[in-house]
Amino acid sequence: MQAGNGVELHLHEQLTEDEESLYGVERGQGSRALVQSFEVGCIDSLLARIPPDNLLRGPLSSPWGTRLVMVSDPDGHLLEFSERTQRA
Repeated sequence: MQAGNGVELHLHEQLTEDEESLYGVERGQGSRALVQSFEVGCIDSLLARIPPDNLLRGPLSSPWGTRLVMVSDPDGHLLEFSERTQRA
């Protein structure tokens, strides 16, 4: 869904336990149950700048046409960065 100014809103069904494990989502862990997602042009370029201790998962290929990484910021917030591999 387009939300204007190049912003897209993606709604996903609740993750299964296997998906939570795969993507590093930990229910009941404060802000780690909420994932902030950002689209980037090149995951590999981003990976070169992420400190290894902050990389939680990835790069992973998703069934919805993205390649993504999950990272933790210094305050422990869970962030997802994705690169489109398929254009809608």
